[in-house]
Amino acid sequence: MKKSIFVILFLAVFGTVVFSQTTLDPGNLYVEFRSETMGGFVDTIKLYKQDQKIKLYRTGKYGSFMTLLDFSLNHQVDIAIDKGKLASRYTSINYATVRGVWHIYYNGFTGDPNIYKKLPAKQVICGKECDVYESVKKNADGSVIQYFMFGKMMLKSFMPGNTTEAVVADENPVFAEGEFDIPADVSWLYDQAR
Repeated sequence: MKKSIFVILFLAVFGTVVFSQTTLDPGNLYVEFRSETMGGFVDTIKLYKQDQKIKLYRTGKYGSFMTLLDFSLNHQVDIAIDKGKLASRYTSINYATVRGVWHIYYNGFTGDPNIYKKLPAKQVICGKECDVYESVKKNADGSVIQYFMFGKMMLKSFMPGNTTEAVVADENPVFAEGEFDIPADVSWLYDQAR
């Protein structure tokens, strides 16, 4: 039990430190990931970025979920699509939760050598040359996590039993009007921003 509590606290602090930036670089980006976990469960994760807005969409064994982030307003909206579009809106972005649920870095690392180290080799993921980082602290099983970063965007993460890798990376996507809007037919479970 103590070990579980320590791991949860570490991940919360880790996520907060890594996601300490509050604005995104301008520009659009679309990345589609294939995420495979132990047991062979495969999810598709889509990241849409338009300047200061991000939409994350996940489909897989446990359903379909969406998170909308607006960095200019510091708002986060979580929507359970398969549960009748049940939504919760928050007046601040919870970086630790976003990182824990989506397993994606989209705003770079902070540069803290106590958290990860940059490896000398580079690797090409989805046609993009990536810097490779490795977690300094080992997991409970002794393994480490590797992150493959194209600038500030993670295109792959790997640890034994869990791989998330980009299969599409478009630096010049064109989004439909309203792509980042909250669906009109959501049912609000919690709406802190109203």
